[in-house]
Amino acid sequence: MFARLTDAAMRVPLPPYTGEMPRTPHGGGAGRRALCAVMSVGRNMGGGMRRAAGYAAGCMARLRARRGPLPASVPALPAPVRVPRAQTRGAARPPETEAPMIYVVSACLAGVACRFDGEANPREGVIELVRQGLALPVCPEQLGGLATPRPPCELRDGRVLCREADGTLSDATDAFARGAEEGVRLARLAGCTEAILKARSPSCGCGRIYDGTFSRTLVDGDGLFAAALRKAGIAVRCDE
Repeated sequence: MFARLTDAAMRVPLPPYTGEMPRTPHGGGAGRRALCAVMSVGRNMGGGMRRAAGYAAGCMARLRARRGPLPASVPALPAPVRVPRAQTRGAARPPETEAPMIYVVSACLAGVACRFDGEANPREGVIELVRQGLALPVCPEQLGGLATPRPPCELRDGRVLCREADGTLSDATDAFARGAEEGVRLARLAGCTEAILKARSPSCGCGRIYDGTFSRTLVDGDGLFAAALRKAGIAVRCDE
C-alpha cells in the first residue's frame, strides 16, 4: 500500500522552487495536486486512508501558517579577513643560532686512519667534539699531497726528512709546508680559534718533537702545522 501511495505522489508534476512553501488543498497549487493523487489512490483503500490524507493536508496548512515563506536566498558568508603580511624584504635576518666551529684537530685523533703507518690515534674527547660539530678534522700531510701510508718523517733544522724503506733519506719539506698552509686556510674558513694536535709529529707536534735522527729523541720545538697555526693566532695544544 505504501509503495502505491509513494509511486502516485512521485508522478505528480511539481513547479520549480520559488522560495515559498507548496500550497495546500485550501490554497491550490502543487500541494493540492499531490494530495488529490494521494486521495485517488486511497479511494480503493477505505476511509482510513482518506482520513490520513486529510490529516496530512491540515498539517501542511498549519506548518505554512507558522513558518511563512522561505527566504528567497541563503545569506552569503562573510568574506574572509585578509591580514596583510609584514614587509620582510630587505629586513635584517636574525643571527644564526648554530654553535660556531671552535677547534681544528688532527684528523688521526678523530679516528681517521691517516697516520704515516695507515693507523689512527683516536681520542674519545676529540671524536665527541667532531660529532657535536665543534671541531674540524685536518691532516696537513694528506693536504700536502703525501700518500697514506708513507715513510716516517722527522723535522731537523727546519727541514722535513723521510726515511725510505732502503734507509735513505728524502726531503718532503715542500709537501709538509703546503699541507700546513692549506690546513691553516681551512681553520680560518671554519672560524676555529683553538687547535688540538697530535704530539711529537713533524706536522702537528707542539712543544716537543723528534729531533730528526730517527732515534726517538725529543727536542723542544713545534711541527710545521702547529707553528703555522700559532702564527695565525690560533691557540695550540697537544693531546698529551
